[in-house]
Amino acid sequence: MTNEHWSEKANCRTIKGIDFFAEDINAIQRAKKVCERCAVAAECLNQSIKADEIYGIWGGLSQRERRKYHRLFENKMEISQAKEIVVKHGNKVLG
Repeated sequence: MTNEHWSEKANCRTIKGIDFFAEDINAIQRAKKVCERCAVAAECLNQSIKADEIYGIWGGLSQRERRKYHRLFENKMEISQAKEIVVKHGNKVLG
């Protein structure tokens, strides 16, 4: 068994020149494209909800898209719920 954290497998760790905290619509779209092909997008979204992270792209969702999930799950999201959400928002790996 490995002690590797899910974030070690995240696509964003290997991509240079993408700003996951940009406010420009084009930059947001580029960041979301990286997340579409990420195998750990559900873990990423789950982490953002649990940590109440309001800025940036997490799991392929913008801060605006995550806002309702922050209210709905109140820092208590299950990984299965996160997976369902990221697939709904365009993740092509987990679907």
